[in-house]
Amino acid sequence: MDITQGSLIQSLITITCPAIAQAILSNFYAFNDFVFVGHIKDKVEAGIGTAALSAGIGLQIIAFSLHNLIPSGAQTYYLLIFIC
Repeated sequence: MDITQGSLIQSLITITCPAIAQAILSNFYAFNDFVFVGHIKDKVEAGIGTAALSAGIGLQIIAFSLHNLIPSGAQTYYLLIFIC
Protein backbone atom coordinates (compact mmCIF):
# COMPACT_ATOMS: atom_id res chain seq x y z
CA MET A 1 0.00 0.00 0.00
CA ASP A 2 1.33 3.39 -0.97
CA ILE A 3 0.18 5.85 1.70
CA THR A 4 1.68 8.80 -0.15
CA GLN A 5 -1.03 8.59 -2.81
CA GLY A 6 -4.70 9.41 -2.31
CA SER A 7 -6.57 10.54 0.76
CA LEU A 8 -4.55 10.87 3.96
CA ILE A 9 -7.56 10.06 6.13
CA GLN A 10 -8.28 6.86 4.18
CA SER A 11 -4.63 5.81 4.51
CA LEU A 12 -4.66 6.40 8.27
CA ILE A 13 -7.88 4.42 8.67
CA THR A 14 -6.44 1.54 6.65
CA ILE A 15 -3.25 1.47 8.70
CA THR A 16 -4.96 1.68 12.10
CA CYS A 17 -7.80 -0.82 11.49
CA PRO A 18 -5.83 -3.89 12.68
CA ALA A 19 -4.84 -2.15 15.93
CA ILE A 20 -8.42 -1.06 16.57
CA ALA A 21 -9.75 -4.56 15.85
CA GLN A 22 -7.18 -6.09 18.20
CA ALA A 23 -8.16 -3.71 21.01
CA ILE A 24 -11.86 -4.48 20.59
CA LEU A 25 -11.32 -8.25 20.42
CA SER A 26 -9.08 -8.13 23.50
CA ASN A 27 -11.88 -6.45 25.45
CA PHE A 28 -14.40 -9.06 24.31
CA TYR A 29 -11.99 -11.81 25.37
CA ALA A 30 -11.67 -10.32 28.86
CA PHE A 31 -15.45 -9.85 29.11
CA ASN A 32 -15.95 -13.50 28.10
CA ASP A 33 -13.71 -14.57 31.00
CA PHE A 34 -15.78 -12.54 33.47
CA VAL A 35 -19.05 -14.00 32.15
CA PHE A 36 -17.92 -17.60 32.54
CA VAL A 37 -16.33 -17.03 35.96
CA GLY A 38 -19.49 -15.28 37.09
CA HIS A 39 -21.53 -18.41 36.35
CA ILE A 40 -19.72 -20.45 39.02
CA LYS A 41 -22.32 -21.72 41.51
CA ASP A 42 -20.22 -21.08 44.61
CA LYS A 43 -20.25 -17.31 45.06
CA VAL A 44 -17.03 -17.28 47.10
CA GLU A 45 -15.15 -19.05 44.31
CA ALA A 46 -16.76 -16.74 41.74
CA GLY A 47 -15.59 -13.71 43.74
CA ILE A 48 -12.05 -15.07 44.03
CA GLY A 49 -11.98 -15.85 40.31
CA THR A 50 -13.25 -12.40 39.39
CA ALA A 51 -10.63 -10.77 41.62
CA ALA A 52 -7.91 -12.88 40.00
CA LEU A 53 -9.09 -11.88 36.53
CA SER A 54 -9.12 -8.22 37.54
CA ALA A 55 -5.57 -8.44 38.84
CA GLY A 56 -4.50 -10.25 35.68
CA ILE A 57 -5.95 -7.56 33.45
CA GLY A 58 -4.05 -4.89 35.38
CA LEU A 59 -0.82 -6.83 34.96
CA GLN A 60 -1.60 -7.27 31.27
CA ILE A 61 -1.99 -3.50 30.84
CA ILE A 62 1.34 -2.93 32.56
CA ALA A 63 3.03 -5.56 30.37
CA PHE A 64 1.60 -4.05 27.18
CA SER A 65 2.69 -0.58 28.26
CA LEU A 66 6.24 -1.75 28.91
CA HIS A 67 6.27 -3.59 25.60
CA ASN A 68 5.23 -0.45 23.74
CA LEU A 69 8.19 1.45 25.18
CA ILE A 70 10.43 -0.62 22.92
CA PRO A 71 9.73 0.04 19.23
CA SER A 72 9.09 -3.58 18.28
CA GLY A 73 6.49 -3.74 15.55
CA ALA A 74 5.47 -0.15 16.13
CA GLN A 75 6.15 1.03 12.60
CA THR A 76 2.58 2.29 12.28
CA TYR A 77 3.18 4.80 15.05
CA TYR A 78 6.33 6.03 13.36
CA LEU A 79 4.53 6.39 10.04
CA LEU A 80 1.80 8.44 11.71
CA ILE A 81 4.37 10.68 13.38
CA PHE A 82 6.22 11.31 10.12
CA ILE A 83 3.00 11.93 8.16
CA CYS A 84 1.62 14.41 10.68
